[in-house]
This record gives sequence, structure tokens and C-alpha cells, in this order.
Amino acid sequence: MTGFALANRSAVNQLHPSLDFAGLEIEREYRSMAALPLFKDEMLLGALSVYSTELDYYTDDHMRLLETVHTAGFRRAFKRDAARTGPNRMRSPIR
Repeated sequence: MTGFALANRSAVNQLHPSLDFAGLEIEREYRSMAALPLFKDEMLLGALSVYSTELDYYTDDHMRLLETVHTAGFRRAFKRDAARTGPNRMRSPIR
């Protein structure tokens, strides 16, 4: 399901995570998942996927929280990188 979010460049929610864990022991442990593609401008950088063993699905409020975390975290990371490397170069925010 994370791959679907990346391919379609859009968040996915209210899906069973079995496809992300196909063939792994943990496949049956998780009940729900949500995935949010991560962008810098139009560049797709990856995805943030969360999984739950308790929730039947992630709500719209959960998705807004993920978007807020994404926006705030990347804004801080890219601002810090721009200060170190100049405004036209981007380094990975993950060290």
C-alpha cells in the first residue's frame, strides 16, 4: 500500500497493511495502515507509513496530524540544510 501511495502521489488510508507485509510473520499482527508521500516542492522523496495493531482505520484527524508532522519537520530540515549548503542545493534531511 505504501507503493500505491508513492505511485499515485497521494495519501492512502483505511486499508489493511497486508500487502506491505506479504510473506512476513508480522503480516497478521497489524490491522490498519496509512501512508503519506513526502515531497519537497514537486520532488517525491519517499513516504511516511504508519501501522496499527489496534485501530481498525486511521481517521481524517490522524491524517491531518501526519500532514502537520510532515510539513513542520521538512520545513525545519530544509531550512537548516539551506543555511548550511545554500538555498539552491538540497541534502537529505535524514542523517
